[in-house]
Amino acid sequence: MSFKKYAIYVESSKLSVESVKNVIRVAREVGEVEITPFKGHDRYEFKVLREKYPFVLLDKEECWDKFSYLQSTIGCFHSHFALREKCVKSNEKIMVVEHDTIFLQKYVDFDFEGVITFGKPLWNILRNKDIRYLIGKNNNVKLLQWDCDCSGPPTYEHTRHLSCKPNGCNSWNLQGAHGYTITPKAAEKLIEKSYEFGIVPADLHLNRYNIEIANTYPYMSFQDSKFSLCTKHYDSNFVNKLNSDWVEGEEAWKV
Repeated sequence: MSFKKYAIYVESSKLSVESVKNVIRVAREVGEVEITPFKGHDRYEFKVLREKYPFVLLDKEECWDKFSYLQSTIGCFHSHFALREKCVKSNEKIMVVEHDTIFLQKYVDFDFEGVITFGKPLWNILRNKDIRYLIGKNNNVKLLQWDCDCSGPPTYEHTRHLSCKPNGCNSWNLQGAHGYTITPKAAEKLIEKSYEFGIVPADLHLNRYNIEIANTYPYMSFQDSKFSLCTKHYDSNFVNKLNSDWVEGEEAWKV
């Protein structure tokens, strides 16, 4: 497991800076991995990023505006995009976690050409009845792929309700980009697709139209966040609405 491992944070957010310190500590103590902090892009770079990378924003109203704060979400996308570029340049697999990713157990690695997500989904939790293929096993951790014939470019029609088909397939894209590994070939494909078709938010962009995806089970990490700089959670079902300490958007940036 000598490949590089990065934790994205934004220097302009006090919450992000403090949170990533805990992520790195727990990764070392529980996950038994050494993670390097990676200074990501923030909302204040929105104009510069849009000028440098004039990607088409696919389904802007539904994917970007309805569920997220656009400027921060663009910054988040480009933080992941920068690490894809680093992955291609180094020609080595890398691990990407976000500033609120907490390891639950020792990290177990797999040899897989594509993206492996090891973080607990933020929605559409796996059910026993869901059909998945076992493609690997290591120290009681399974590597699974879903049985799904979904296809098509990454547009809102394919991510409606975060599902690719009416029967409830949950496998088309990642349910959160808070913990994954990616290979150089997969990173290169994602970069190419960004220029060729356009982009959706970071987790939706990691989808099966763009690259191969697998997931570990049990999950080796989860998102433990008390704030969000990007996502509007007021109408979502994966945030505890009774949590009076929760802050998001403008309020989160002010802390």
